[in-house]
Amino acid sequence: MKRRDFLTTLATSAILGTTTTAAFSQHNDPLRSGSGLARRQTGRVDLILEGHRAGLKNGNDILQVAKSTQFYQEGRVKVTLGRGEIEYVPAVFPTNAIGMALIDGIMTHKFTIAGSPPPQWGFLSSGTFYNHLDFVEGPDFDEGRWLARIVDETGKVRRLTTGAIVRQIIDLHVDEKLAEQHRKPSFHIHALASGAEEQQLAAGSEGEEPILRAWSVTNGDWVPAGNGCARVQTCTPPA
Repeated sequence: MKRRDFLTTLATSAILGTTTTAAFSQHNDPLRSGSGLARRQTGRVDLILEGHRAGLKNGNDILQVAKSTQFYQEGRVKVTLGRGEIEYVPAVFPTNAIGMALIDGIMTHKFTIAGSPPPQWGFLSSGTFYNHLDFVEGPDFDEGRWLARIVDETGKVRRLTTGAIVRQIIDLHVDEKLAEQHRKPSFHIHALASGAEEQQLAAGSEGEEPILRAWSVTNGDWVPAGNGCARVQTCTPPA
């Protein structure tokens, strides 16, 4: 099959995401040192795919992946919403997480809804759900995007969301404390915007909890290198 080169902006946007430097500054990542601005080096690494991949997993396949995935319980995050509670737990990423995600998809996290789910999540109920990302290509192999699917405990796909992001993050001059934080899988949530813009987005959404407009972020696949480290970050947009 003819080689497909996803060069420059298109290619690396698929891996590094489309978040700008300003967005890194606006959204609080608890694992960033704050010692300098993040630089987005989109276009400096090319992504090349050759041959055919296997078909996408269905809901039952994703459920089987979830059953064999290790989830890092110490990294769980709990959020109270009205009469219910949501607990998020990050998945432990495999080695070479981006390569594996491109080939076979990747489990990013699970979440459990206890009590009544938020009214805006009418497609969900109480129970445990799994978030899985897949990379898909356009019909002419000239574009690609990440998709997120939420699967329940029966293997039913409850939601498909476009616009997910996968990033390779390189942290330079990491001190021992920060390196220890990066070493562990982690999960956090950040809003769609910040400050006045976030308030403006919330205007007219009476009763909506801020968390429902938030991105779900998982960090993993930590590798030490020289005076820094590398890790993979996935960002799933609001369902």
